[in-house]
Amino acid sequence: MSARVRRRRLSVAGAALMLAVVAAKIWLPETAFAVLAGVDGLADGRSGPVTFASFTPTPRDLEAGTFKTGAVEVTAELTLPAGTGRVPAAILVHGSAGVSDHHRRYARLLAKWGIAALVVDSFSPRGITSTVGDQGAISPHAMLVDAYAALELLATHPRIDRKRIALIGWSKGGTVALLAARRRYRDRLAKADHRFAALVGFYPWCGEQDSRLALTGAPLLLLLGAEDDWTGARACQDYAKRIAAAGYPVKAITYPGAEHGFDYDGQARYYLARARDWSDCTYLARRDGFVIARNGRFRPWSALGDYFRACSRPGAHTAANPAARDRAHADLKAFLFSVFKLDGDQSARATHSISTSNSKGQEATVTKVRAGGWAPKYSR
Repeated sequence: MSARVRRRRLSVAGAALMLAVVAAKIWLPETAFAVLAGVDGLADGRSGPVTFASFTPTPRDLEAGTFKTGAVEVTAELTLPAGTGRVPAAILVHGSAGVSDHHRRYARLLAKWGIAALVVDSFSPRGITSTVGDQGAISPHAMLVDAYAALELLATHPRIDRKRIALIGWSKGGTVALLAARRRYRDRLAKADHRFAALVGFYPWCGEQDSRLALTGAPLLLLLGAEDDWTGARACQDYAKRIAAAGYPVKAITYPGAEHGFDYDGQARYYLARARDWSDCTYLARRDGFVIARNGRFRPWSALGDYFRACSRPGAHTAANPAARDRAHADLKAFLFSVFKLDGDQSARATHSISTSNSKGQEATVTKVRAGGWAPKYSR
């Protein structure tokens, strides 16, 4: 076997295994409680660049509750709305390409809506520039630890209402939002009175789902592209139905014709040869292994690598879609205004003004949940 072929096989296997490290399982009773140490306070009311202490655990470490490994100082940037009053906030978690102007534009947009925004950079402090071709460079679990450390940090700011802090993630960061919905991770990482009030995932990978759902109850919004060939939309649509059936608040909106990264500015479309298409990789995680969604076949965790090599394909696309982007902005605003109770009239107008078709007359697919709006159903 040539060295080139060996490198290619290792790259595919490594990427598959490490993107799916969300499946590494050591199941323990959900009584673990941890407080993140070393978080600098924001009692002085500052904005702009900030830093805070975090860790870089493996998924196995996090499941075991021994996540305080690989200490790191994470950098972030805080944008505040005009004025002096208390405001809600959102923690913004980037995807595989790292922090970019895309996330800073969202921070400015949220500030216009009266919502503070903290853009967290989980890559640069760890010497990572991209995980497009190597998802194992950092796991979503380590980024989740960053998000909870950021939650604790924002709670110390005099202008931030600590009971109204959301997490918004894109792609890999969207998967972080899905992990934040799991009750056991909140119990391990959050202080007793610190919790996310809402969770938003732009085109996340929803392929790994717990067989038994135990969520925090924070309202969850999934914004998906119907033509996404990187993380896929179908698994997220199915996941939203499972979450709704379990009685948790969730909403999945699928934009017709939209691909991965549809909410970026411009008109560009790119093919990423180093990426892997994970859209057909979906399974239910159990204590002793996983069940493949497509055929119901049970497999031990030792077979996960083989499964990912079989279900994934090389290459994926990203493409800006201005129509889907604008509609996603309206949907995001309506969701946050409802959860944060910012302005009932304005929130209603935003909801009612959302277009139901694109320029080709195609309708968006909306998977709704529970009647009664977005009132959080926090677990005890």
